Amino acid sequence: MKTIEIKDNQDGVLLKDKVENNDLLDVIKSLQDISLIPVKDLLHKCNRNVFLLSNEDKIEDKFIFWLSYANELEKCMIHTGNIAGFVEYKGIQIDITSRFANGKNDFFLHYMLSKVFNINLTNLQHSEEKDKLFDFLIFLFPYYLKESFKKGIFRRYERFSYNDSHLKGTIDIPRFVRKDIPFLGKIAYNTREYTADNILTELVRHTIEYIKVGRYKSILVNSEISKYVKSIIESTPSYSKNKRELIINRNLKPIRHPYYSEWTDLQAICLAILRHRKIRYSGENDNKVHGILFDVSWLWEEYLSVLLKPRGVHHTHNRTGQGRCYLFNDGSAPRYPDYYSADKVFDAKYKRLGKHDSISSIDRDDMHQMITYMHCLKKKSGVFLYPVGNGRNEKEKDKLEEKSLNGFGGSVGAYGLKIPSCDNDSFTCFSNLMKESEDEFISRLFKN
Repeated sequence: MKTIEIKDNQDGVLLKDKVENNDLLDVIKSLQDISLIPVKDLLHKCNRNVFLLSNEDKIEDKFIFWLSYANELEKCMIHTGNIAGFVEYKGIQIDITSRFANGKNDFFLHYMLSKVFNINLTNLQHSEEKDKLFDFLIFLFPYYLKESFKKGIFRRYERFSYNDSHLKGTIDIPRFVRKDIPFLGKIAYNTREYTADNILTELVRHTIEYIKVGRYKSILVNSEISKYVKSIIESTPSYSKNKRELIINRNLKPIRHPYYSEWTDLQAICLAILRHRKIRYSGENDNKVHGILFDVSWLWEEYLSVLLKPRGVHHTHNRTGQGRCYLFNDGSAPRYPDYYSADKVFDAKYKRLGKHDSISSIDRDDMHQMITYMHCLKKKSGVFLYPVGNGRNEKEKDKLEEKSLNGFGGSVGAYGLKIPSCDNDSFTCFSNLMKESEDEFISRLFKN
């Protein structure tokens, strides 16, 4: 397995610096197959061998990576955006960490995941990076199970075959002839029932049984999660351990339901957990794409929401329509600012804003969007929020001074949250430094 290690938001890294010279041509040919393919298209083609943690509404046009060329192979460069994690294809593994990772320890990515999903990471500190990503899937399972049960247990129509005296469906003539002649009072028949014992709840049951025999079985026994686990077990009387592969294959097509949308997310994470060995041990000749990916820009937005919510800041949600504003007074053309408070609009930007000379040099589309939100919500202040490195060699700014707007007035500025650089391999040390940085960030943001 050839491994290419790179960070997110790289403007371009020479591929020859990441692989041996005699492998360069083969690596480029293989990576061309999945370069510049939108993530959503890739997920559709890979038969759910790739798990993506994201808000699907925001990933349509994003790429995992892309290649750029000059006249020579030695000048081929690999670029990344806001996607982190790992992906494997044809014996090549691309590991993408956050740009704030220190060596093999991507503490910042882990820290955001722990805050957003309320995960205790004590047991993850000594795992290898790839194992940590698989561990995260198991730690995320209770969250998705809980979210799914907000709509109640998933039900759908399923076909069942019976052979008894309580006929209530269509007689299965071939099976009746084979099993019930001479007639002894039983009839073979098929029926279609609206039930909680279906392929999706069976998949969840298999995931529960898988976790129960592993090292993280304790995540299923807390008082809140255990009631959902009990409900799944009671609702799946046809469960059989020997049918696991069959149930997995029947769930490879996403189950879409306008009411049970959270169960589709749960289905994806169950598949990722149960199929992790296939993802992990894909071979040199495997032409399928495997991987676990995180949309770090979405994760950054959710993480900031955890920090801002206690200060009375509202976080909008595209899926539910919560917090949206409208361009027109007839209620048409909805828009979704990331967050807003009584007097400010906030916009989360994971990309490198700290490289700009001033607020006026920020991307025009981002600026126009911010001003639109300010106008529609009648707010006088707009603030971009971005992460910035706090290491010795970092040159990015942690603040872009506010500037006043022409016309109706108001001002726009940008504040960076300093991401610490920990000198040792302690996640606890990094977490303590992050808390100090968060306190400073919130203090500067709400000083007025």
